[in-house]
Amino acid sequence: LSNYVLIVLEGDGAAAGTVDLVVSLNSLTTGTNGLLLLRDAASTILPAPAAGTTVVVGDFSPDIENGSNTYLLGIVNSGSPPTVGTDLDSDNDGVLNAGALSNITVVDAVGIRENTVGIRVSYAAAFGGTDLGPYTGFNPEAIYRVIACNGAPIGWAGGSISGTNPGCPY
Repeated sequence: LSNYVLIVLEGDGAAAGTVDLVVSLNSLTTGTNGLLLLRDAASTILPAPAAGTTVVVGDFSPDIENGSNTYLLGIVNSGSPPTVGTDLDSDNDGVLNAGALSNITVVDAVGIRENTVGIRVSYAAAFGGTDLGPYTGFNPEAIYRVIACNGAPIGWAGGSISGTNPGCPY
């Protein structure tokens, strides 16, 4: 995944458009099935990830937070990705500043807007991605990519986590 990067943009309030997290994927590879799972805890996942998935356990710093966020998977074409704390939507109007991320080709994007009052934005659609929410009566605990039987991506969805899972508070 040479030159690939995962960028998380804040979508809540006066911090909307601020870079919350940047994860370089440069040294990582996908598994034999083409999947990579990045996670921040070594606890058991049930059901287990599909056979052949590369699983990387790391400490996201800062952590991925609840609330409205946009997740961008991109390729850095030149220079460096933005640093954590960079405000890419200085007037919080839901539109990134001109030239923001111009050195990055976004490969996939998904955003979630929670259903609370105030400024709640997602920037995924600006990159050809999917903006989810707000949902009526709940905020999703997980967002996930829906995949067809032939492995082709269909779309993004959000939902609640139910049942028990070691390390999961639900």
